[in-house]
Amino acid sequence: MKRQTAYKVWISNIHNSQKSVDENGGLVSYSFFEKKIFRVNIVGTIIDSFFSGGYGSLVIDDGSAQIRLKVWGEDLSLLEEKNIGDFVLVVGKIAEFNDERYLRPEIVRIVSYDWGLLRRLELVKMYGVPQKQEKV
Repeated sequence: MKRQTAYKVWISNIHNSQKSVDENGGLVSYSFFEKKIFRVNIVGTIIDSFFSGGYGSLVIDDGSAQIRLKVWGEDLSLLEEKNIGDFVLVVGKIAEFNDERYLRPEIVRIVSYDWGLLRRLELVKMYGVPQKQEKV
């Protein structure tokens, strides 16, 4: 099976998308703007972090909403040396547990604020200006 495209989206798009399950493979996708999305590519600021034992999480804010990144075990290395206030690019899969949508990151990279400005311009052109949401 080939790797799914990681779409550039606002975090609010992730929270507002419709969840659907493919009957054949049982794959869960999220639909918005007539796209079925499995993986996303977001840019935002780290506003919270938590680490305990073999679990770690970061909360990312892109100006439209907030979302939590969750990792376990060996994947903790993805979040190492990332601090509150860092501006990061995240590629990951959308997941859901106990009515909370979160990301299972595959890539987490610190980037410059210029990336944030460029991404904001791209997203405004593609989807328009987002409505700010307070959701974690």
